[in-house]
Order: sequence, then C-alpha cells, then structure tokens
Amino acid sequence: KEKFVAPHGQSKLMTEFDTFRITDGMTVDEYYAHFNELVSHIDDRTTSSKHLAHKFERGLSVSILFKLPPGNPNSLEDVYIRAGQLERILNLAKEVKKEIGEKRKGDSDYFGHS
Repeated sequence: KEKFVAPHGQSKLMTEFDTFRITDGMTVDEYYAHFNELVSHIDDRTTSSKHLAHKFERGLSVSILFKLPPGNPNSLEDVYIRAGQLERILNLAKEVKKEIGEKRKGDSDYFGHS
C-alpha cells in the first residue's frame, strides 16, 4: 500500500509528520487516522514501531498525555487503544459533571436556595 511521493513532496510530508499534533476538536480516532496517512507516505526504514508509538504519544493532547500510565509503549496500536480509552473516560466524566451541574441548578428554588 505504498504510495509514490516526489522528493520535494517527501520533504514536506516529513516536516508535517515531525510537527503533527492533535488539535482542539480532533478525536483520538481522527488523530490516529491522519497519523497513519502520514506514516504511509514516509520511508518506513527510518521509523521503528517504538519510534512511531512515542511520536504518536507525544502528539496527544495534554489532558490525555498526563493521564497515560508511565512506561514504554510497545506499539502504535497500544498507545492508540490506551489514548482512546482515556478519551472516552474523560468525555464521560465531562457528561456526568454537566448532568450534576444541571441537576443542582434544577434543585434550587426561586431565590437560588436548595
């Protein structure tokens, strides 16, 4: 599934790969898909499985990165799975927090007393 990229394009793709990070509003799944698209265009002799895992991990959002358990990831898929699980947990926590806040607002009387 290797794709031909002209030498000048290869340099541009390497720069994008080196600086690529998850952005606001981007899910871990979207980040993983774009990351893999970039990987498919670069010379795989220069990137080991562990290098890709570390590169992917470094590009995650701070909220996910700081909650990942310490250790050396064995593969890109390992980091992707753990990051996706954390993202789902963080999203669930936000939903629960929002629901609790809405319930508290609904429990107050006309003057804002509970």
